Amino acid sequence: MKPKCLECHTPLLGRSDKKFCDNLCRTAHHNKIQHRENIEIRKTISILTKNRSILKQIFESGETIVSLKYIEIKGFRKEYFTQFHMVNDKMGAKHCFDYSYIEIEEGVIQIAQLVAKTEQV
Repeated sequence: MKPKCLECHTPLLGRSDKKFCDNLCRTAHHNKIQHRENIEIRKTISILTKNRSILKQIFESGETIVSLKYIEIKGFRKEYFTQFHMVNDKMGAKHCFDYSYIEIEEGVIQIAQLVAKTEQV
């Protein structure tokens, strides 16, 4: 049985290790794979961006201590964050780009804006 093109399934002529009949099929096949992977990446970035926007909006309104339930109602998804580090033995800070939050008690968080470090030359 002759090998078939991975994209259009036509029989392949030429080298025995050939996978595609031409460049169009090769490109189309790889674009489909990339597209599926990029959908998941875009979805995650969208959630992170929304989380940051919610934290920023609340922080800029002057509130720094809010209930987790309150921000979840606004669409915040606490399982998505860009970085995590332990503040002490019991508390960890979650970052969402340039904003962070710590759960200071059950269901209550404190929001802070991270200050960028400037490089010294």
